[in-house]
Amino acid sequence: FSPETVTVGGTEYKVADHIFKAFIFNGLSVAPSKVKIEGEKATLISVVDGIEKTFDVTVKEGKLSFHSFSFGSVVREGNQLKLEIAVTNDLLKKMPLSHFANDEASTILKAIAEQGKDLKITATGTK
Repeated sequence: FSPETVTVGGTEYKVADHIFKAFIFNGLSVAPSKVKIEGEKATLISVVDGIEKTFDVTVKEGKLSFHSFSFGSVVREGNQLKLEIAVTNDLLKKMPLSHFANDEASTILKAIAEQGKDLKITATGTK
């Protein structure tokens, strides 16, 4: 995760602990433990209290997108998979204020935007 931490009002938050609760991840709640790729669809899967929560994104030519927002890439090399989610600062700043609810995930997103940083999440795995 980059940034790894963000400080808001004197409180330091670990980004990984909160970011997947943000609206942009469609309620995953926790970091995904699996990524399933079929055709032009990638599904990020997290398990919370034994219940699977999913977030579907489009994969086209190795690029990830959700609706019209391009936000990362996925690369397969043999049985290795590298997934990168990148939400640029420009995109964070363009998000409507209504997207920044009064929860920790939204507070973190807002702080990242205000501090001029991009949000980057990189994961690697095997098939």
